[in-house]
Amino acid sequence: MKKSELKNIIKECVKEVIFEEGVLSGIISEVATGLGARKVVETTTISESSTPQRTHASREVLSSVGKNAYEKIKNNFKNPELFEGTKPIPKGNGRGALSGISPDDPGVDLNSIPGMGSWAALAKGSKQ
Repeated sequence: MKKSELKNIIKECVKEVIFEEGVLSGIISEVATGLGARKVVETTTISESSTPQRTHASREVLSSVGKNAYEKIKNNFKNPELFEGTKPIPKGNGRGALSGISPDDPGVDLNSIPGMGSWAALAKGSKQ
């Protein structure tokens, strides 16, 4: 039996199974029911009446604890004006490489790195 004859026989058998025995209609109906299914979406609701009360109470507690803790720490140091004149770190979204760094921070002086003169010469396109 030649390859082409076998190919034709197999083709006819596959057509018979798919169309006459209902395999194709079963596949189509399963796909259609899968497409029509509704997706379940979870939603959460927060009680609006308790949220402002909680935040207000927690702020009061934190502010009173913070004041007492700062005074206690301040009294433990020999120099109580240790933190006077310092600027707090700016609050941001907390993302990124420079989050929490003050915009006024001058950074690191790169002039003291050895070999900086050769880098400047390379940047200009000349050799040292």
